[in-house]
Amino acid sequence: QPGQSEKKPISFTKPSIVMVISIVLWFICYEVGRNIGGIVGANIIGSLWIIELVGTGAFILIVIRVIKYGFRKLKK
Repeated sequence: QPGQSEKKPISFTKPSIVMVISIVLWFICYEVGRNIGGIVGANIIGSLWIIELVGTGAFILIVIRVIKYGFRKLKK
């Protein structure tokens, strides 16, 4: 109907990709750090908080989008 604005479609693609990549990268870095051992391995494992922060941010963005748009996109 003219005069009524259509709701914009919401996208979960980019945050989902970021979250999956950060999970995979976290496991790879963790295993590399464990296998290397020593100070270098401890530094690699110690810096995983950066990857965790990015993945958590992507997850929070997905949750906010789901709450904000009331599961509209997921019902289709």
